[in-house]
Amino acid sequence: MISLFIRQKQKYLADLNSEIRDKSKKGFIDEEIKELVATINKQEDYYTTSSCSGRILLYTISEDRKKNETEWLFVSHNIVSESEIRIALKKLPKGIIFFRFEPLILHVVCKTMDAAQNLLQICGMCGLKHSGAMTLGKRIIVEIIGNDRLDAPVAKDGKIIITEEGISHYVADANEKMKRNLERIEKINYFFFNKNASIAPRTTNPIMSPPINKGSV
Repeated sequence: MISLFIRQKQKYLADLNSEIRDKSKKGFIDEEIKELVATINKQEDYYTTSSCSGRILLYTISEDRKKNETEWLFVSHNIVSESEIRIALKKLPKGIIFFRFEPLILHVVCKTMDAAQNLLQICGMCGLKHSGAMTLGKRIIVEIIGNDRLDAPVAKDGKIIITEEGISHYVADANEKMKRNLERIEKINYFFFNKNASIAPRTTNPIMSPPINKGSV
């Protein structure tokens, strides 16, 4: 008899491989985390249910701060240029505009508690200290989540409320956080490649120096 874990994994992977849009605003997996999601889903003891590779964004929210009333003015899942942010700040709606960096978040269903502990050990080696395990019904879920965050108001009612230097500082800070974030995604993928005998290592470098894909700027 096929176990509940296998049935659920088959369903999630079927949905993932279909053309059905997921529940995120974007509607599909971020390019920067696709390889890691694929690597995890190839493992016997794991499958992913939701993910975000991390993002830099400008957004405005309703006065009562309801999430479903958030409007994105700009979003990138990679390093951004100052000019991109300045252009996005030229046309501003009323209300408060925030500049934010959000780290990666990835939910992984684990077959057993031992599998969850092994995954959390990998997270720890990659510096993802806020990751943790939880149970949801009969499922064991590890939430892989990054450490770095940035969230600051930059405009109000159509007017920028920080200095030019402030914008430069926020962009530089967010880019540094994004760089670390993407490196951690690569590092998790590297540990999976080297931890499982069925997967060939991608590099002969030492384990703490995996190859980094910086992506497009």
